Amino acid sequence: MDENRQSIRTQLQPGEVLLWEGAPERGIHFQRSDLLAIPFSLLWCGFAIFWEIGVIAAGGPLLFKIWGIPFVLMGLYITVGRFFFRARKLAQTRYAATDRRVIIADRRETVFLPYGQIPLLQKEVRASGTGTIWFQSPTSCGAGKHRHRVPGVGFEEIADAEKVYRIIEGQMLHS
Repeated sequence: MDENRQSIRTQLQPGEVLLWEGAPERGIHFQRSDLLAIPFSLLWCGFAIFWEIGVIAAGGPLLFKIWGIPFVLMGLYITVGRFFFRARKLAQTRYAATDRRVIIADRRETVFLPYGQIPLLQKEVRASGTGTIWFQSPTSCGAGKHRHRVPGVGFEEIADAEKVYRIIEGQMLHS
């Protein structure tokens, strides 16, 4: 039994019944937000690389050469790196739905959401049956330059998402 599966079972309270457990499908997955993010990231990365090559080829000052490096690295991350980072994070994640709550566990933390405290139940299911069930949607908060994105909370990239959604929905109706 793998470490994350065992940790889910050890998180159950006495008398709590496990209705479903699973993990995200492995691999790189695209989200709706990528429709805008990918073109932006390609422009950012392309310009940063163009800048860095231009400064180096022109024999520009050392400060200009160094100045471009963080922009190139950020461009590479937002263009391709973030997909590998997310795939790695999801590979270390386990999910469970019990008769009392949903559980999301990874190597660093475990989130428990009692059904009565779930602010949102939303699903995104693809034709393959794989999908995401959101309990808290991704949002942006703050204002102006202090605005940042808060990731959503949910069962991401799970097989049989419709079936799992129905289990959770049924438990929410009974809580």
